[in-house]
Order: sequence, then structure tokens, then C-alpha cells
Amino acid sequence: MAANRELLCKGLSFTPEERVSKNLTGLIPHVMESLQTQCERAMRMIATRQTNVDKYLYLSSLKDQNIDLFFRLLIDNVKDLMPLVYTPTIGDVCLQYSTLYTRPEALYISIKQRRSIRTMLRNWPYPNPEICVVTDGSRILGLGDLGINGVGISVSNSYCPVNFPRQQVQLMYFGLLFLPLAALNIRQLTSLVSMTRNFHHLFRNIYFQFLFIYFFSFFSFIYPTTLLTK
Repeated sequence: MAANRELLCKGLSFTPEERVSKNLTGLIPHVMESLQTQCERAMRMIATRQTNVDKYLYLSSLKDQNIDLFFRLLIDNVKDLMPLVYTPTIGDVCLQYSTLYTRPEALYISIKQRRSIRTMLRNWPYPNPEICVVTDGSRILGLGDLGINGVGISVSNSYCPVNFPRQQVQLMYFGLLFLPLAALNIRQLTSLVSMTRNFHHLFRNIYFQFLFIYFFSFFSFIYPTTLLTK
């Protein structure tokens, strides 16, 4: 099934001819549905979720399984769904990211891996990205320094319907943060299940500046036409 992941982005919208040519016969239900019908089902599923975080998780799962349906749903229901995939829900998601984590959604770069930045950038699985959304995990929506948990804000910032999502790169810095130690979100950094727990003594210093220099140098060389934003 992994080999067909990109092919399954249309869900049940594949025509009989496409199912035969792409060897999808039997891998998805026989019925054909329009994108509108799939959107209606998805909205009903969202309505059954009890909390906004649960609704976000459903939408995140939908994006992974059927990216065309995800963006069609978002475009057609901007008023209802943007508060779920961006503020205010994304703040709660970032605070809980370490416990909600199920699969990678970004490129994660640590100060401890600074000598491997070129390799990590080349490891991004989709060639010729159009947009790169970068965050260092600090000052996320006024919540303080969240470290790797702040990657959710980069992912949510990439939900711009005018961009083709499979060509986007979401990048995450963690390990050294912008704000001084006094402003750190200590509850997140000391949580037993927090993926930021190894970075207790974080402060701005020369190594953080070097990380940025390494990153921007390699990024501009490997992806010269990509728009870089935060």
C-alpha cells in the first residue's frame, strides 16, 4: 500500500479506467464518489468530534490520506475550518504536540545535527519545493519557547489553498531558541513525554547564529528557487 500512497490522493474519485491503469482495483471500495460527496462525509465526521483538537487530528489524518480532499474541504469551508487548522486550535496542538505525535510532517533540524544540514535538506522527499516555512519554535502564539512542539505552527502556516501542498517544505529548528532562559516554557521542557526534554539549558549564543548561517547557505544552494518564509 505504501507504493500507492500518492495514487490514493483522490480517494473514491478515481474513474474505473484510472483504477485499472493505476492497479487500484480492489484496493479501494468499488463505488465512485464525487469530491462534493466526500466533502459532505468529512464535514459530518468533523461534527462528531468533541473537541477542537480532536477535529484537528481528524483533518490532519485526512490530509495524510487524501490531500486533494483536504484542500477542497478547507477552501469550501474556510470560515469553519481555519480556526481548527490555525489559531486558536493550533496553540493547543503545539502545547500537546509531543503527546499527539503520530508521524513526521516536517523536516526537523537540531543544533546537535548542524554538520548534517546539507544531508537533511537533500532528504526531503519531494523535489523542487515552492515554499519553505521555517520556525525555531520560540514565541509560538505568545506561548513561549516550545522547542520541537512549535513545528505545528509551520505546518498550519502552509495551509494556503493557492499552493500545491505536496511541493511544500515545512522546516523546524529546535535546540537553541530566540528567547532567554527566563522566558522558556519550563512545563514543556521538563515534561517526561516532551520531545524537547533534552534541551534544558537553552539560550541565545554564537552556536545558534552559526546554525542559521549553515541552514540558509545550504538551503539557498539546494533550493535556489524556493520561497522562504516563517
